[in-house]
Amino acid sequence: GVLAICFWKNWPLVNFLSFFATYGIFFAAMTAYKSSDFLQVYPFLCSYFVLFSTMTFLYKIIRRSKSHLLDLVAIVINASVFFGLSYRLIDQVYGRQWIAVTSLCLTAFYAAHVYYFLRCKLVDRELLVSFLGLSAFFLAITMPLVLSQQWITASWAIQAVVLLWVARSLGSQFVRQAAYLLLCIVMVRFCLYDLQQTFSSGVIGNTANLTWQDFLS
Repeated sequence: GVLAICFWKNWPLVNFLSFFATYGIFFAAMTAYKSSDFLQVYPFLCSYFVLFSTMTFLYKIIRRSKSHLLDLVAIVINASVFFGLSYRLIDQVYGRQWIAVTSLCLTAFYAAHVYYFLRCKLVDRELLVSFLGLSAFFLAITMPLVLSQQWITASWAIQAVVLLWVARSLGSQFVRQAAYLLLCIVMVRFCLYDLQQTFSSGVIGNTANLTWQDFLS
């Protein structure tokens, strides 16, 4: 019903009330969830995600109107809630690596949005950049899910580059500063954690007893 309203009216308050009420009922129902209920629960979660994602920008596409910050925040919140719940549900049943299937599907989902916008020549830079950023983000986090924790730093670096590109496209100083902060975190993790783990564990050659002083020299 709310999705049908989006064809005719732009009522963000109604959309947000629907979002929080629906997920409130979902979380309440999850108190009795068991792993054996996965196939009954997960299709509903996917449908909620697609519903609320489409609901956010449907009116903008039909009326050819510009999106605003509230729309972009709603898209990010919806994606975050869906992926967080998917992580928990899939990890309990199939294990961590299968969560990568969800992240790849999200990558394709948002990439399809970008393709549709470009093909239909829809002029909404904010939405287009947001879809590109989300697609790149979920593609980046797929690597540590499939491979190993060593790829976490690489995925964070990719996310920082994506944020810089988004900041440049939107002209947002806030997003640019967030990207710089993430780059700093990447450098700290790489220098103080990744290098130490790699050389102290003897992954590269016979370096199990290599000290930091020897490494730096």
